[in-house]
Amino acid sequence: FQAEDGIRDSSVTGVQTCALPIYDTPFSIEAIRRVIDDPVVEVRLEAVAALARKKGAKVGDIVGRTIDREEDPEVQAGMLGVLGRVATADAVAKAIGR
Repeated sequence: FQAEDGIRDSSVTGVQTCALPIYDTPFSIEAIRRVIDDPVVEVRLEAVAALARKKGAKVGDIVGRTIDREEDPEVQAGMLGVLGRVATADAVAKAIGR
């Protein structure tokens, strides 16, 4: 997410990401997917928290595809929690590298 002036504020991005689960639309899940790779740890934590409030196989697939490249242990722990709640067998297999 970026302001009209092109300046990116990670605190605004985090707040926007936190609000996305309120909307049950394909856009909201896609927006969360885009920020889960954000360079700012706090934004990624908000993305994981947002995914935790969503349901469906797509949530597990997103986490399954991104957990292996995540380096922050807190974000990884959050992703594992999400997988434990919503993941399909395929997402779990991707996350553990099988």
